[in-house]
Amino acid sequence: MLKIAHRGASGYETENTLAAFEKALKLDAGMVELDVRVCGSGELVVFHDRNLKRMTGVDGLIANTSVGEIKKLTLRGGRKIPTLNELIEFLKPYPIEINLEIKARSAIAALTHTLRRIEKNNKALFERLLVSSFYPSHLAEIKNVFPNLRIGLISFLVRGDLSFIKTHQFYSLHLYKRGLNKKIIERIKKSGAKVFVWTLNQPAEIARFQSWGCQGMFSDYPDRL
Repeated sequence: MLKIAHRGASGYETENTLAAFEKALKLDAGMVELDVRVCGSGELVVFHDRNLKRMTGVDGLIANTSVGEIKKLTLRGGRKIPTLNELIEFLKPYPIEINLEIKARSAIAALTHTLRRIEKNNKALFERLLVSSFYPSHLAEIKNVFPNLRIGLISFLVRGDLSFIKTHQFYSLHLYKRGLNKKIIERIKKSGAKVFVWTLNQPAEIARFQSWGCQGMFSDYPDRL
């Protein structure tokens, strides 16, 4: 089972920061998950929310804030917001898988440019990447450019016909824990996708999903998995 550090080891360090990803490495996570947005000056930054306020106390949209202004801000815990390039450079030497979640369609063009550079210069790193989104159309745009890139659909619940898995060539489904059961997990696996479940932090729920055969778990505390 794949141990996935949710926004890094965000139960221990400020989410989506280099400190959180360094902690995930120390805790032997098999994959790190992070959120990607494009800022006002066009760079990709690692940040979950549309607005900066929850994490910085400053009320403003990432999309309207330049990378220079972002770098002047301090997150909770005294940490800084990394750019995607900074994070990739930090993680490059380590054999860990990297899940990039696209938070908005506006990030696709810049992400495509970044992925093209990685594919050209570091194929081993490219093969460790997994791009995910709640929106199949966003993933389709990426997949059309990079047919060998792994993509994963994030969803709260999946029921009914699962033919869309093969149609979209989803490597994995990233599913919310509530409403899931062993039968649904088995159907998805038989349809060709891996099942990753979010966000599992409590021992009882971790044990339950292990017994149901899920292949990966997102956790703020990857050492609990």
